[in-house]
Amino acid sequence: MLNPLKALGKIIIRSAAFIRKEVFTLVRQPQLLLTLVLGPFLILLIFGVGYRNEAPILDTLFVAQPGSQVEEQIKVYAPTLGPQLAFSGVTGDLESAFERLSRGDIDLVVVSPADAAATIQQGKQAEFQLYHAEIDPYQVNYIKYFGEIYIGEVNRRVLEAITAQGQAEAEDLRQELQAAKDNTRAIQQALDASDELATQQHTASLVGNVDRIALAMGASLAVLNTVDGMVGSENTAQEIEITSLREQVQALNGAVKNPNSTGTTSDPWKAQVGEIAAGLDSLESQLATFTQLEPA
Repeated sequence: MLNPLKALGKIIIRSAAFIRKEVFTLVRQPQLLLTLVLGPFLILLIFGVGYRNEAPILDTLFVAQPGSQVEEQIKVYAPTLGPQLAFSGVTGDLESAFERLSRGDIDLVVVSPADAAATIQQGKQAEFQLYHAEIDPYQVNYIKYFGEIYIGEVNRRVLEAITAQGQAEAEDLRQELQAAKDNTRAIQQALDASDELATQQHTASLVGNVDRIALAMGASLAVLNTVDGMVGSENTAQEIEITSLREQVQALNGAVKNPNSTGTTSDPWKAQVGEIAAGLDSLESQLATFTQLEPA
């Protein structure tokens, strides 16, 4: 019967002999040794030299209806959207755009919606379609991400332009607010003088002022409500405030037209006019906040 220790010793001797043989073979072949040691490092070096941690620039051709407003807007904004979009112009010929794409003259074709304004007015999204000739999944995913980023930038600029336009139109609204405040003071003076006719006239004018203010402040209040909602403001919604103001003015107008319904004293009217004046001051403050916002 074979001794287990002797069997183990034979295994160790055979393994050591095999290792010594391989070591002597490597020593006698220095080129093989260098290949085994330096080969992986050379592969990593070549990979590192070829690697670029930069997003590729895409030569982009836009397709839009010639002479349309969209075409003009593309010419203005597309060259400034970002460094990864190389603007290659605008064409109205979709087929020629696809031919250039297939030849490799451009990397991307962006087709604008046929009638963006009508589509948006119908409550739908005006979609830009992106065409490319990539088959590499990595490049395909990059183009999808590229499209999302730049469409987001287009949306941001549209909203910025809407806000800027609303601020430019705020001057007319400020004048309407001032006229409403003037009518409010005139009502107070007429009540103090017990001038029923003047009270009715100025109250009717105030109704018109407040109606026009409510209509004109729609865009401004929408922007302020969006800001309030995003930052978690606890302020009372502006729509509720202006609706309440309109109701107060309408109630006052009905009361001064039928003075017998409220008795002989005008004290309730004076208190109501004071509340209306406070509401107008609040709206004026909100308008100032809106006009001071940076559109971006």
